[in-house]
Amino acid sequence: ALHSFGGASGAALPATMTALLCNLLVENGQIQLSDLSYDIQTEKLLAASSAILSSFAMQNHNDVGIRLSTKLLQPFIRPENMQVTSHVAEMISTHWPKSDAEVKGLLSICLDAVKRGSLRMEDACESLTFSRALFYFRQNKFELYAFWLLRGVECSVQIGVEGRENASLRTKNVVRSMCFRQFTKLCADMTLDVLKKLVEYSSLDDEIDASVLLQRMKQAKILQGIIVEDDISELVVLDPSVSLFLYVADIAWHSLLERDDLKVAAKIVSCLEKRVDLDGSVLIPAYPGLYGYFLSLAFDILSTDDKNIGDIDSESSVSFDVHGIQVLFCCFDRYCNYEKYGYDVNATSVESWSSLRHQITPHDMRTALGKGLMRAFVAQNANIGTQKSSSIVAKGSYADSSVNLDQLLGPSMQ
Repeated sequence: ALHSFGGASGAALPATMTALLCNLLVENGQIQLSDLSYDIQTEKLLAASSAILSSFAMQNHNDVGIRLSTKLLQPFIRPENMQVTSHVAEMISTHWPKSDAEVKGLLSICLDAVKRGSLRMEDACESLTFSRALFYFRQNKFELYAFWLLRGVECSVQIGVEGRENASLRTKNVVRSMCFRQFTKLCADMTLDVLKKLVEYSSLDDEIDASVLLQRMKQAKILQGIIVEDDISELVVLDPSVSLFLYVADIAWHSLLERDDLKVAAKIVSCLEKRVDLDGSVLIPAYPGLYGYFLSLAFDILSTDDKNIGDIDSESSVSFDVHGIQVLFCCFDRYCNYEKYGYDVNATSVESWSSLRHQITPHDMRTALGKGLMRAFVAQNANIGTQKSSSIVAKGSYADSSVNLDQLLGPSMQ
């Protein structure tokens, strides 16, 4: 009766009432879907959804129509129901949200299907979060841009978590995420910009506005906090671009505000030394195009150590220890012999290849590394000597006390 008296008119209210009544009859067993040649329940639901979308679109309230239609279909959004899932995914993926609350509301409705393994719904949810991130990108609010990119990555991580025994398999879904690729690009771009400004700021001839560098450094520190405090930080920091950015943010912070060469040197070594990835492969966070920047920063620290040289009594007296100098030597070798290692400079853009600062010649760099290695060996030997001396003194004091006790308690020599 409802179908005859307006249910099939395309109006939102009659179509919705018809769909809800059909659901009630199906649940009570009054309509047996197995006896029909088509799925009347899904057909009525999709018709009601289309009617709701059309009705609110005519009133220029697309966001309300999307929310109500998705809420109506929520119990049926599951991987087994391809018609409903595809319909909702199409709605969400082509929607431009107007507020953060709207995105969070839609995600709360659809993430259950993602957890059940719906790839179509996962793509739609990620597109929704990327739309919101793009909104903030156009407003130059990079911290909110990064936040919503991470929410898109989180959607990809949620794919098929129900029934998944090995939680570590989530890392495989991170790589295929569109938002994750954009996020790593953001980290790589900021890394390059911060390094470039740091090297220019350290130059004696080139003077730049320090406020520009401080502003960029503060932005990098904010982004670093967003990454570290996020719920999925343990997944995103595994990527070399993200981990490199975290190191460079610390380098900028320790260089400009704390003026701590020891911490800066440690972070430079972390950027350039080899590490073993989860899959067993060996990688270096910094790619060869950045070696010129890192070597220039290391040169400044080595020059400072050379000027302030005094009594070297421990490894803490020098900025780079023996291991750190060895890492720098390997980096300098790859920098000077890039063709030998298969790195084609001519095939890359100007921004992706950095040279030593123009005041630094390869000979100067080699000399600084040699002197740094000398100081590192002296400090290492001094540290070893101090440890041996402490051990000998400790043993000697115990032996002396024993002799004194024997003299006091033994028979008199007289």
